Formats: sequence, structure tokens, C-alpha cells
Amino acid sequence: MEESNMALTHEDALELLAFLITSAHGCLRESSDYGHYRLITGAERLARAWEPRSTGQISSFLRSLSTRTASESSYIDSDPDRYMNYLAECCQSIAEEIKQRNITGDGR
Repeated sequence: MEESNMALTHEDALELLAFLITSAHGCLRESSDYGHYRLITGAERLARAWEPRSTGQISSFLRSLSTRTASESSYIDSDPDRYMNYLAECCQSIAEEIKQRNITGDGR
């Protein structure tokens, strides 16, 4: 498959993989409640790399995720309910995309 047709370039994928691995290592030393921040930051990085190669509803979702995550994450301590609502909204949006595409999770 040509790299231009992939959701991530090899460089994007390697950068994301490095972030995820070093985040896992960092979580060993950080407080346990920092893990969710690492995960949403990884999702944000994936969204930034994937969005230019996407269209339609998924493109809108990815753009929103990549632009809103930093600001919404700033509410972790000052307004945890707002942050939790943001994460719930992200879960709902990705679930709708999966349902729309009829993805069953069986590797198809």
C-alpha cells in the first residue's frame, strides 16, 4: 500500500508508537491518575496525523479532538466533571462513527 493512501505515514506511526511506549514507561513513575491524560494525548496525536487523510464525519471528529483536547484537559484539576464530560463526549462520538461504519471488532 502506498504511504499516501494510509491513515498514518510510517513516520507518524513511529512517532505515535514512541509516544505510547515512553508514556507507558513514564506512568511507572507518575501518579496513577496521570494515565488518562497520557491516553487522551496519544489519541490527540493520532487525530492530528490522521485528520488530513480523512473525510466526512470522521474528519470532523478528528479535527475537534485535535483542537479541543489540550484546552479541555486543562480542566482536569479545576473542573473534573467538565473533563469527564469531554471524555464521555469523545467516547460517544467514536462509538457513533464505529456504528455508522458497521465495525464489529472482529478484524474486518
